[in-house]
Amino acid sequence: SLRDIVLRLESGSTASEHGRRYIMDYGGHVALLGALRSPVHSNNPEVLASCAKALGVLAIDSGSDADAARDELLSQSAPRVIIDTMVMPQFRKDVRIQYSCMEALRHFAGSDEASNSATSLMRREIIGKGGDKAICAGMKNNILDISIQRMGCCALRKLSYG
Repeated sequence: SLRDIVLRLESGSTASEHGRRYIMDYGGHVALLGALRSPVHSNNPEVLASCAKALGVLAIDSGSDADAARDELLSQSAPRVIIDTMVMPQFRKDVRIQYSCMEALRHFAGSDEASNSATSLMRREIIGKGGDKAICAGMKNNILDISIQRMGCCALRKLSYG
C-alpha cells in the first residue's frame, strides 16, 4: 500500500525499490511541501527531499482520493505526477477544489511542452473552479511544488530546470 511505501522509505529503503515513482506525504500534513520548501513541516524531511531529488517524480497522497488521479496520470507519457487534491484537511471534502486542481494537472501532464528539453520554459495559467481557494503549482527539476493559495485562479507553471 501507499502507507507501506512511506514506512519503507522512512526506514531507509532506496527509492528504486519502489519503481522510482512514489514519494508520500504523512497523513495529509503536506510533508512534501514542507520537505521541498521548509523542512520543519516534514516528519522526515531528509528522506523526502533526497527521494524527491532521486525520483524526479512527486506523489502526494493522504487517502483514497488520489486513486483516480494515479490511474489517470500514470497512463500519461509526460512526467508522472500524482496528486491528492485534498492536501489540506479543511478542503478534503471540497469537490470543487478536486476538479479545479485535476483539470490543471491533466492539462499539464498531457502537454507536449512537459517533455521538452531541460532548457525549455513554459508558463501557463489555468482558470480553476475552486472559488478563492486554488493550488499554485510550480515545477522545477521535475518536482511539483504545491501550495494552497487564496486566489481566483489555478496557476500552473513549469519553470526552467535549475
